[in-house]
Amino acid sequence: TVRVIGVEAADAAGMTESIKANKQVTLDSVGLFADGAAVKTIGKETFRVCSQLVDEMITVSTDQICNAIKLSYNDARVVLEPAGAL
Repeated sequence: TVRVIGVEAADAAGMTESIKANKQVTLDSVGLFADGAAVKTIGKETFRVCSQLVDEMITVSTDQICNAIKLSYNDARVVLEPAGAL
């Protein structure tokens, strides 16, 4: 069995909130640390697909994103941009 788990920055959790509400929602504001994944309103098609296929959403803090970047560098000498560390 395969499970699909979505990950978002806690301060930009538009998909998480939209899936909870069963409709697209617009966030009042978003954090900019993981700016490549920070949108106030998720896309219509993205929401449709994720609503059908994502089993669970989790959110991570900026500290957790930083830790993932650090671990990736220490393990593989790869420097991730914050959205890529999600």
